[in-house]
Amino acid sequence: MESYQGCLTSGFQKPDIYCDALQLLLDEHEPLRNDLDRLYQTASLLAYDPKRLDRMEIAEKLNLQFNSFIKVLQPHSNKEEMYLFQMISKHLGDDGGPIAVMQEEHNHVTRHITLFLQKYSEFTGEEESVRELAYYVSVLFHTLTDHFLKEEEILFPLAENMLTNEEKQFLLQSFGKVKAG
Repeated sequence: MESYQGCLTSGFQKPDIYCDALQLLLDEHEPLRNDLDRLYQTASLLAYDPKRLDRMEIAEKLNLQFNSFIKVLQPHSNKEEMYLFQMISKHLGDDGGPIAVMQEEHNHVTRHITLFLQKYSEFTGEEESVRELAYYVSVLFHTLTDHFLKEEEILFPLAENMLTNEEKQFLLQSFGKVKAG
C-alpha cells in the first residue's frame, strides 16, 4: 500500500512541543471552535426554519453570539496577520504559498463578518433576510474550520521548524501588544 502524500504531509513532522507563541495561537483555537459551533447551531435554527415564530429572538441571540465571537477572533487574527504571517514571509516571501492562502482566507472571513453585520443592521425578519444571516454564519463556520486545520497541520509546524529561537521570542513579546477584544 502506498502512503498518501497530500498537502497535509508536506515533508515535515508536527512537533511534539511548540514554542510559547505558537502554543498560544493553538490554545486559542479550541475556544474559538466552541464559540463557532454554538454560532453555527443557532444559525441552523434559522436556516432550517426561516419562518419560525421566534425568528426575531433567535436572530438577536445569533447577533449577540456573533459579536462575542468576533471580539475573540479579532485579536487572534491580528496576532497572525501583524506578526506571524510577516515573519514567515521573511523566510518564504509573500508571493503565493501558504501565507497568501492564509491571508486570503482572513480576508474572506472579514468580508463575511462585514456582510453579516450589515445584514443584521437591516434585518427585517423576512424569510430571505433570515436565510442570509444563516448563510453568512455558515460561510464563516466552514472557512474557519478549514483554516484552523491548515494552520494546525501546515502553518504552525512550518513556523516551528523554520523560525529561529529569537524570532519565536519576538513573536511572543509582540503578541502581548495585541489588545484583547
